[in-house]
Amino acid sequence: MIAACLLGSAAHVALADTVYRWVDAQGNVHYSQTPPASTHEKAKAVDIQPPPPDQTSLNRTEDMEQAVHDRQEAQQALADKAAKDAAKKAQQQKACDAARARVQRYNQVNRVITKGKSGDLQYSSGDDLVKLRQQAEQQANKLCNAADGGS
Repeated sequence: MIAACLLGSAAHVALADTVYRWVDAQGNVHYSQTPPASTHEKAKAVDIQPPPPDQTSLNRTEDMEQAVHDRQEAQQALADKAAKDAAKKAQQQKACDAARARVQRYNQVNRVITKGKSGDLQYSSGDDLVKLRQQAEQQANKLCNAADGGS
């Protein structure tokens, strides 16, 4: 459709050239971009202006351009959302993997050393280690469910 409009514009430009009008010996009227070769026929230059562009066609062209622009914006928005969702999913998967690794480490040891809130080292074993393992398992399940889409 755009190509047709451009070709139509080119036709208007071509029509704006000088056109010659003459009547031959038989009385026939001729129009041409070149004057007649015969010296018996007198040619008169005629200024031909193309008609103004059709407003309906211009409106349709503008509407089409706007629709194309809107479609491109919508596609870009979808691509941006997909990229953002993929980055979020990758971040959630990374957190899930780290939580599972922590659970695995807790299950392989008999004592865990952690830093307390005041920065001092705390040693956990026995029942305290069981609680840490349970907390780590719950944390891993929560993070991994989020990474899997909440399933």
